[in-house]
Amino acid sequence: MKLTSFKYFSYNLIFSNDFITSKGKSNHRKIFIIVLKDESDRLFYGEAAPLPQFNLESYQEVENELKRLSRIQTFECKNSLQDVFDYVNSLSSFSTIKYAFEQIFLTCLFLNDIKASHSFPSAKDINVNTVLDIKNFETSKMQLKKLVEKGFTVIKLKADNNNFNELYNLIAWSFDEIEYRLKFRIDPNGSWDKKNTIIRSNKLELLPVEYIEQPVSDINDLVKISFESPIPIAVDESVRNLDDAEILINNSNIKFFVIKPMLFGGISNLIKLMNLVEGNDIQMIISSSLESNIGRRHLVLSSSIIDNNLAHGLGTSELFTNQPTDDIFPVNNGMIDYSLKNYLSPLISDEI
Repeated sequence: MKLTSFKYFSYNLIFSNDFITSKGKSNHRKIFIIVLKDESDRLFYGEAAPLPQFNLESYQEVENELKRLSRIQTFECKNSLQDVFDYVNSLSSFSTIKYAFEQIFLTCLFLNDIKASHSFPSAKDINVNTVLDIKNFETSKMQLKKLVEKGFTVIKLKADNNNFNELYNLIAWSFDEIEYRLKFRIDPNGSWDKKNTIIRSNKLELLPVEYIEQPVSDINDLVKISFESPIPIAVDESVRNLDDAEILINNSNIKFFVIKPMLFGGISNLIKLMNLVEGNDIQMIISSSLESNIGRRHLVLSSSIIDNNLAHGLGTSELFTNQPTDDIFPVNNGMIDYSLKNYLSPLISDEI
C-alpha cells in the first residue's frame, strides 16, 4: 500500500499553567504534526516534538528535515514490524521524526494486517504516576490529598536545591497520616550537587522513596552517586541514546532508566534497550516529552511493551488547553486502560 499527500505543519500547545523546570518557564510548546493519506483517503497522523533543551534537535533543524522529506511523493506501508523499523530509519536520522513516522507506519501496518501486532499486548492496564511541585508544606499537603483521592499511588515530587525540607516533611507526613502507603519519586532535575545528594538520600532512606531521578547534572558525579546512595538512582537526561545506555549499564549502579521515546527514537530503539538491560537489574520507565494527544497515543503504545508494573509518566494530556485531538487514553484512578483497538481508532478533532 502507498501513502501519499505528505504534509506537515507546526502547532503551538498552550500550557494550562506556566510550565517550570530548572531550564526556565514556558507558557507554550511547539510541535510538528505530519499527515499522510492512503489509497482509501484514510489519514495517518504522526507528531515530531523536539525538546531542544534536552536533546540536540532544534526546531529549525527538524523543520528543515521535514521540508526535505516533503519532496518525497510516495511512502510505503510495509508488511512487517522489522520492515517498518528499517524503513523509518532509512527516512531520517532525527529521533523526533522517526517517532512520528513510526506512529504513522505502525498504524498503517496494523490496520492492514492485525496479525502483525502480535508483538504488542492487545490490552493492558498501565500504571501512571502524577507530578507534584513542592510549594509550602500546608499547600503541598492539600495537593497531595487531592492526588490520592484521584487514585494515584506513585507521586513524582519536583525538587530544587532549596525545598528539601518541605519535600522531606511532606513525605514523612504522608507516611504517618495517609491510610495506605504511597511511593514517591524525587526529581531534582540536576539541581543538586553530589554532596547534598548523598546527605539527602541517607536522610530519606527509611521513607517510601522509589528513586531519585537525575539529581546532578554531571555524569561522572551521577555514576559515583549511583554506588554510594542508599536510595536507587534513576537517569533521564543522561540516557538520550543507546550508546549512553550501554555506558551506564557497564559503568554505573543506575537502577532505573527513564526514557522519553520521542527523543530516544521510538519503539525500535526501546526494544533494543530492553535487550541491553535484560539481566542487569535495571528497570525501564516511559516518560512524556510533553507531546500532544497525537504523540501521546504512541507513547502509551510504547509503554505497553515494557514488562513491569511500575508507574509511567503518561499523565500529561491535561497540561494543555488546546489539544489537537481527543484523548483516547485518559487516566482514571491512576491507570490507563490501554487497548490496541483504541490505539487504532480514528483521531477526532476540530483542530487538525
